[in-house]
Amino acid sequence: MKYKEGYPREKQSGTEYFSCFPDFRVCALIVTFNPDPLFPQRLEGIARQCPATIIIDNSTDGKSKDDLKKWTRDKESVCFISNRTNVGMAAALNMGIEWALEKGYEGVVTFDQDSESFPSQIESLKSIYMSHPQKAKIALIGSTFIETEDKISHTRPNKSSMLSWKPAVFVITSGCLLPLSTYLKLGSFREDFFIDDVDNEYCLRARRNGYRVLQIDTPLMGHTLGNPITISGLVSPLGKKIRTSGHPPLRRYFMARNTVILFREYFLSYPGPMLLKAYRLISALIYICFLEKDKIQKLMCSFLGIWDGLRKRFDRPIEKRIRG
Repeated sequence: MKYKEGYPREKQSGTEYFSCFPDFRVCALIVTFNPDPLFPQRLEGIARQCPATIIIDNSTDGKSKDDLKKWTRDKESVCFISNRTNVGMAAALNMGIEWALEKGYEGVVTFDQDSESFPSQIESLKSIYMSHPQKAKIALIGSTFIETEDKISHTRPNKSSMLSWKPAVFVITSGCLLPLSTYLKLGSFREDFFIDDVDNEYCLRARRNGYRVLQIDTPLMGHTLGNPITISGLVSPLGKKIRTSGHPPLRRYFMARNTVILFREYFLSYPGPMLLKAYRLISALIYICFLEKDKIQKLMCSFLGIWDGLRKRFDRPIEKRIRG
């Protein structure tokens, strides 16, 4: 199913990597899917912050696979594992974490391929974890990010030079620290979700089992959700700018299906967040009707996802029927 290209060696003294917390060994995990030509620059920014970086590749394009092999071939601290097919975000994360456990790491910081990690992001995440009085109850520590297109942070940055954190319901996968001792207790990411809401389900599962989800206030990376389209002059009922994610039809299927499944499984425990998820799904359908291209296919995929979510059907060969 996969093949491996090399194994990283710990960087020796005198190189750029340095950690204030050598007793808590953390590596980086990046999941890729047909990455763009600027990915090597983002990879370099991540790799210099930790002793090892594991790339799990789901690319379906032969050139992308060849490029990734070329970009990683001479990097001693990077391990490249390529899947023969796209196994999904959840399965790729689980593969990378399995590798980290085999190598003796105690934590993993996960990244999307389009995230630009700011210097010291990983050390900042480790600092919050190591200074927390209840480390054993932490499931995830997420990073606040600045959107790379409009430079608007999703949360207000902390003006203080001191790092601070707050409790969170959800944190995104990218820029997230996972203590592996907690991961072993909670179980792996749900591979039947394939891609969307993989992180949200893990957050809810962690909270329902008594673990904490934290988010650092200060932006630690640049990131963009989807291919956003912002409509100037219009605001939502919540007072925010109206913007649609621009996700392709295949993603619309998984977003709709997994939202319905989360609602079914977690509404009684977390009615507020689940109602917000339902509101966002309905809003997305409206935005597709008026603001996006490929309306018919995206709506078809969304309603098919809702139908499968109501029936808890995970076996539909949707990828063979829809491109994108």
